[in-house]
Amino acid sequence: MKRIYIVVAAAVLLAASGASAEVQTREIEYKEGEAVLQGLMAWDDASKGRLPGVLVVHEWWGHNAHARYQAKRLAEAGYVGFALDMYGKARSPHIRRMPRAS
Repeated sequence: MKRIYIVVAAAVLLAASGASAEVQTREIEYKEGEAVLQGLMAWDDASKGRLPGVLVVHEWWGHNAHARYQAKRLAEAGYVGFALDMYGKARSPHIRRMPRAS
């Protein structure tokens, strides 16, 4: 029984040490031609050394909170997440409605 308490205490300490790590984010502004783009980079500041990176490509309506959240989730999993911007800072694609069939 005493052994179980030691294992549980060790698990709690390991979980607490992982909880002190914090995901950091930074807005990254970049250009493609004349378009100014703004993405979000997320990483875990407790990680040491080089980390693999993952690009998060947003849906067709543009860079949004969902893409940013996914970059943060990737950072929690041990990656550097970058939610890119394909259309430009504060822009979204022109939505063209299809004509109704008669």
